[in-house]
Amino acid sequence: MKLTKTILSGLLLSFFFFGNGLSQCDNSAIEYINANKVRASVLNDGSFFLNSNGGSFMVPFTLGDYPTTSTIWAGALWLGGIDETGGYKISRTDFQYVDYTSGPIDDNTLNIFDDGCKHFDRIWKIKREDILGLKEDFEDNGTINEPVPYSIKIWPAKGNPFFEEAMGFPLPDQELAPFFDRNNNGLFEPQSGEYPLINPTMPNAIPNEMTWSVFNNTANTENGFSEIATGTEVHFMTYAFNCSENNPLNYTVFTRHKIINKSGGDLSEFKIGIWLDPDLGCYADDYFGCDTTLNAQYIYNSDNDDNDLLCAGIGTYGENPPVQAITFLNKKLSNFGYYNNAGINNPPPGTWGPTDVIGFYNYLSGKWRDDSRISYGGSGYGQPGDFVNHVFPDSPSDPNGWNMVNEQLSQYDRRTIMSAGLPNFPAGAEAILDAAFSYHREPGSDHIENVDVALSEIPMIQAFYDNGFSNECMQVVKTKERVNLDLSLDISPNPNHGAFNLFFEKTNTTSHIRIFDFSGKIISQNEIPAGASQYHVDLKNKLSAGIYFLKWILANGQFATKKVVVK
Repeated sequence: MKLTKTILSGLLLSFFFFGNGLSQCDNSAIEYINANKVRASVLNDGSFFLNSNGGSFMVPFTLGDYPTTSTIWAGALWLGGIDETGGYKISRTDFQYVDYTSGPIDDNTLNIFDDGCKHFDRIWKIKREDILGLKEDFEDNGTINEPVPYSIKIWPAKGNPFFEEAMGFPLPDQELAPFFDRNNNGLFEPQSGEYPLINPTMPNAIPNEMTWSVFNNTANTENGFSEIATGTEVHFMTYAFNCSENNPLNYTVFTRHKIINKSGGDLSEFKIGIWLDPDLGCYADDYFGCDTTLNAQYIYNSDNDDNDLLCAGIGTYGENPPVQAITFLNKKLSNFGYYNNAGINNPPPGTWGPTDVIGFYNYLSGKWRDDSRISYGGSGYGQPGDFVNHVFPDSPSDPNGWNMVNEQLSQYDRRTIMSAGLPNFPAGAEAILDAAFSYHREPGSDHIENVDVALSEIPMIQAFYDNGFSNECMQVVKTKERVNLDLSLDISPNPNHGAFNLFFEKTNTTSHIRIFDFSGKIISQNEIPAGASQYHVDLKNKLSAGIYFLKWILANGQFATKKVVVK
């Protein structure tokens, strides 16, 4: 039971950090990203969203509001591939083994740097205001006039001239944390107006918070199955945007795993997986499914009340529980499967967690641990039916689909594995997996309707990513535009058919409204005269069904936003 896991969470965390003995030093760093309505823990051992108190993807989170409720107990990066001799190479983190150790791998020797684990057993965090401050300082007159923020001085990007003095050790002369390279010389030079970034190809994509860390699994290291490790270096980022109150982005944390093959050899049939122990509040009544067109999995409640006697003392979501989604933003969802905790309700042994390298690789490949294929229907295990690569691909609102609601499956303690496949992963090659962890809950919607809400909001998050985060996000922390979340702005009716009324505070000056689609394109904009307290918008037959965003902008630069749902 996860109630037992809650009691023993400190012990379990010691397994993550110290207990396995396979890592060459302790991976003990922990940080929190809390830019919006999510507070999530970040670790540097291949796992994420776990801390000593248990699940740590807390949403909705308000500072000072305790206790909080979490949707995820733990997540982790799983990797697997086949080397040139036909042998399996794997890397994982779970409740027993930590295959990763802190720090980068030397590009030349393919070994860990001396003291690399000690120096890199940390997570770097930076905030939007530090980046914008330096960026605008430079763009004002081409010179940095203000002191460089400390968070930028210690950013572990190649060539950072402030790093060694600030951190007490030199950086390796190789690519590490990403940055905007204004002069394209490959070196990070904050004094020249260069700043940290998610992706150097998107210089205007600046989240409200982001973290970066590096860990590895060198090829000369055995893992928990006594098999040779993948020999990979992983650069792990999390980031989040503080958008308007009703924007799904305000309930989303993004992750980026940049994986570099430093094994010294080519790998084939390489799998990049996210292992998840989902606990949507109470763990005892969770269901899950996937949408292959959206490359997403989602966790939802099996009934409309997230309470169970087994979860006494655990924070729950009560009635109309939410949905937690995980979306691959730049990779196809090749496989989606799960396994059962062997100690809960005696599930079939073939569906237990992996105990050898074949079982591990099978789960990454969309099979069961006993090498059997997933079959369509029922639990997906041990029954006649067409072989498939994804379990429960139909929405629970579909009365004829394959979903956990229709199958009425027994309650087990389940883990999910979603993976993307690369046919070839040559020595020295890089692969990036970008993902979004998003929370969805519409007032008045039940547990099934919230799945449909999630499936309608995931495309907006995908479009935000596809457009290089250049959409109108209505970010709260800006230096030249001010948001006031206390401004009164109401829309009625909402949902609507494209015609609705706005109700707002009377102003002494003119104001403006802009309406955006989920890709950030401006659909309509109008001026509202001074002294008005309401305004009618009529876009019937001009808006297709979907989600839009309305921004009301005052003359002093303050603004408020609302989501508009068109049926």
